Order: sequence, then C-alpha cells, then structure tokens
Amino acid sequence: MFKTMLTMGSCVALMTTSASALELGTNGGFETGNTVGWSPFIFGTQTFDVTTDANTGSFAGELFNDFIGHPLVVKQANVGVGVVSPGDEINISFSAKGSGTVGGEAFAEFFSELTGGGVSSSVILGGGPLALTNDYQTFNFTTFAGSDVSGGVTLQLNAVAGAAIGSTSRLFIDDISVSLANPPLAGDINNDGFVGIDDLGIILSNWNAGTPPIAPGPDVLSDFSSVSFDGTYEQYDTGVFTSGANDFTIQANDFGGGFFNLAAPLDASGEGVLEIQLDVNAGNVSDKFNIVLIDADGTERVFRFDGVAVGDDQTLTVDLANFLQDNAAGAVAGLDLSSLTAFHVQGTFEYGNPGLAMDLTLDNLALIPGVIPIGPADINGDGFVGIDDLNVVLGNWNAGTPPPGGNAVPEPGTLALAASGLMLLHNRRH
Repeated sequence: MFKTMLTMGSCVALMTTSASALELGTNGGFETGNTVGWSPFIFGTQTFDVTTDANTGSFAGELFNDFIGHPLVVKQANVGVGVVSPGDEINISFSAKGSGTVGGEAFAEFFSELTGGGVSSSVILGGGPLALTNDYQTFNFTTFAGSDVSGGVTLQLNAVAGAAIGSTSRLFIDDISVSLANPPLAGDINNDGFVGIDDLGIILSNWNAGTPPIAPGPDVLSDFSSVSFDGTYEQYDTGVFTSGANDFTIQANDFGGGFFNLAAPLDASGEGVLEIQLDVNAGNVSDKFNIVLIDADGTERVFRFDGVAVGDDQTLTVDLANFLQDNAAGAVAGLDLSSLTAFHVQGTFEYGNPGLAMDLTLDNLALIPGVIPIGPADINGDGFVGIDDLNVVLGNWNAGTPPPGGNAVPEPGTLALAASGLMLLHNRRH
C-alpha cells in the first residue's frame, strides 16, 4: 500500500491546480425534493416546504408566515466549522421572490457562531428588508466572518409577519450559495500559497509524531439490548422509544427521552470526548439534542450536540469538558467517569407541532480519548503525522503559485528520491 501511494505521488508531481471558492451550504437548490440541510424554526400556523415554483431546476423553498408578530426563520446553520477562519471573506447569493401584507417583510441575515451558542457578529445582509417582487431576482452579498467562528457561520432567511391583524409574509428561495471566497489550500502547511517540497519536508521532519488514532475501545455502547429503560421523563407529549440489539430509536412530537440503566457500571476513566453515531430518519432538526450521563452517586451531567440534520450515518462529538449543565448534584461533586450507571436521551422537537416530529436512531454511544492536534504537519487533526497527512500533500502537489525565489517545483526524480527516504524512515520506525 505504501509503495502504491508513493508511485501515485510521483505521477502527480507535475500536476497543477488552483484554489476556488469553497461551497459551505447544502441543498441550496432544494433539488433533493425536501428541506434536508435546513434548520427551520416554525411556530403555530407557519409553514416551510418545497415548491415546484422554482427559479432553476425542479424545486425551491417556500416560507409562509401568517402568525402575527412572530418571525419564521430557516437556516443553513453552523456550516464551515473548522474551515472558516476569523475575518474570512464569505460570498452569499440566492434567488428570491415574494410578497408581504400589512407590514410583512423578509430579511437575510448572517451570523458568526460561537461553540456552544452565541455569536461574535451578526449582519443584516443589504442593511434592511429584501426588496422582493413577484418575479425571481438574484441577490448577491459579500461579508466577512467575525472574530470567533468556532461554531461555524449561519445564513438565516426570515419571513416576518407584522404585529397588525392580517399581516403575512411569503418568501420563495432558490439557488442559495454560501461560499468561502479564498479557501485554505490543502497541503500548504507553511502557508506560502504553494504545495511543494517545503511542505513535504515538514511532513518528513515530523513523521510518526503523535499517537496513531485507534477505534473506540470498550467504552462504547453499541448493543442497546444490554440497557433497561425505566421510563423516567419518557415524554411530555407522545413518543415511542425502542431499544434493541443494534440501536435505540426515539420518535416524539414535543419532548422525548428516557433514562436507560446500564447492565453494569461503565468505566470510562481518562476519556475526553462523547461521540454518538446516529440516523435522523424523518422530521426536522431539533431545537436541541442532549445526552445526559449519570454516575453511581447520582450526578447527572448534560452534553449538547449541535448540527443534527436529517440524514444517515452521522457522527457527532462533544468535548466532555464543555458540558451544558448539571441536572443533579450527586453525593460526590463532579461526574465520575469511572462509574457510569445510566444515560438519558432528550430532545425538544419544534414546539410540539405534530407535523414536525423527529424520528432518530442511535447506532453508537461512545466515550473515547480526546484528540489533540500536534501542529501544522497533522493536517487532518487526528493527533498523528502519517500516511493520511502525506497523501494530502501529494494529492495537491504543485497546487498554487510558487513563491519568488523558493519552493521551486522539483523534478519527478527528486520527489521520488524524497519519497524513497520517507519509505526507509517508515520501515525503520516500524
């Protein structure tokens, strides 16, 4: 495998590429035929659906708000986490049309999000309401990320009904794009605008640094038949909760959850990350989705997961140090990871509207070691400098523009010689 990878690197030695805008959003044209990728916040009689009245393609999104004095908000929420940096230029474009009555209006807003909630900046794009007509028109905006984008960035479209009786707002949206104008060049470790021999040298000098990533060990709940559901806080409205050999399913309209008692205490000492693997089978994005861990002396600690969207095979993680709150204090202060006895799943699903129920399946609940990136050479941030990082450099070899007087493009034979040295280094260390 290693020799094959090296041969591939030699073949791409003379390939050149150029950076272009990086799309951050998903399903901006609604061509999935649904609203996957969008986070709606709907109240009462408000609606957000797909429509065939599109600007391009087969579908568009339609917001209708007749709930006076209350906004109808849909979002491309928390996109670009780990990709967008403070001050980055963001280009936003979309097609829209619509109308309002008795003070009904529509706005486009952009937020720079903080991890765990809050924003470092917020902008009303265009400075005021969108100037909508009965025909689609294209809106283009350029803005900049705030001082903290640890939670990504968010494009929010808002159809606002006024406070007077009879106020409505109808907004059609299509062809939405949120893009990073100048994305970082993958493999450009020294940030000189070019992927070449200097970047390869950084990989070589840090080869095998760190700890190779490993799959989650025994601190994993994947067989949910080993837990018992006691019904505590089962639901505020209606819900179905199923625990089986392979997964745990929750279906609820308003608030759903329940305590699950472990067959034996789980020792997760030394772990730093709570990870869940899940499918969101239907419905809409929840206002919140939490996991509560409970230890033997009664401490209940709440961890919130952001970024839950409809779709399969999602993996969400949260740092155990960044918990939301303690629901209950145990006999001994703090959460004892060495003796976990139960967990609790909870989610609030869009104000109890039966049309906005959520149906999700947990495939895995794991406590795993926290990953600490070890510097620029650890390109993929997995705590280890190895083949995966090298492949990023080789896969983007010669991308960008060589800086004057340095980082010259090597001949293929030079690259092969460097790669051979890397192979010897790899063999010697293993």
